[in-house]
Amino acid sequence: MNFSFSQFLALPSENSPGEFRAIPISLHRRDFIAKGPGGSPIFLLNDSNSINYYPSINFRNISVEFNVSCSVCSGNNELKGDFCIIQFTENLPELYEIFVKCVCSAVENLPEITNTKKLESFILELGELFRTLNTPGGREISGLWSELFIIFISGDPKNALHSWHNDPYDRFDFSNNRMRLEVKSTIYDIRVHEFSLEQLVPHVNGNGYIASVLLKKTSFGCGVFELASKIETLVKDSPELKKKLWGNIIKALGSDFSEKLDKYFDVDFAKKDIRLYLMDDIPKPSNTDDERITNIRFKSNINDLPCSLAISKLNNMFNE
Repeated sequence: MNFSFSQFLALPSENSPGEFRAIPISLHRRDFIAKGPGGSPIFLLNDSNSINYYPSINFRNISVEFNVSCSVCSGNNELKGDFCIIQFTENLPELYEIFVKCVCSAVENLPEITNTKKLESFILELGELFRTLNTPGGREISGLWSELFIIFISGDPKNALHSWHNDPYDRFDFSNNRMRLEVKSTIYDIRVHEFSLEQLVPHVNGNGYIASVLLKKTSFGCGVFELASKIETLVKDSPELKKKLWGNIIKALGSDFSEKLDKYFDVDFAKKDIRLYLMDDIPKPSNTDDERITNIRFKSNINDLPCSLAISKLNNMFNE
């Protein structure tokens, strides 16, 4: 479905109780998005077999009601039916777009016929992301930007997203059955990166790589949200990957994410100065076989280290 956030912004917010002016968000289901009185997003997910009573669910800033009889006006069409209503209840405009992106990508995975119980399971599955949306983030924006940049320039965004970690605290940024890739970035001119020793252990059945990215801040650059939106376009026919994309961003940045806090970097500059290395080529401490010594972290200056691999390696790295 070619729904855009700008379409949501253009919606009127004058809705009466049980009556909504809305936009469809699904090609195979009767699901819609509307705008609340304060401008917050409201999702209306069609319930094809509603149960008379089902308790509501509340997360911080988000409320969910089941079995709500509504009249939906979309264009020249009017539809009456029972809906599950998901509403962002607080006046936090900086979080609306990522909330909308996340829910829209998840809705694409719903089957055409969905009853109340299945909708509840769907909401509970999204619940962890809803909770994360209200917690402080644990990642630097520059680190997340660099991982998205790798996906964007990889030439293979689908396999790159498949290989991308599900947890921002995973040991490796990207991994599959035969490959590990750790992405390091810096806004300085010298490539000095911090590693844990475990981050330089290649896959036992394959290879290990390090991508080093130099970043240049610029007000005319690309932010996390814009870069993610470009990736979403590249995988537009893969709902599960779009869901993972926005879910990972929420988990990485939480409530810290907003347009005001986003950082903008020069994509062309990053393309020009990215380097790829084999993990084995990175300088690291020696004599570390003592199992009593763990959690070793260090900085490695690789500024003058010859590049191990051509950037074109990215094009097939995620197929290993």
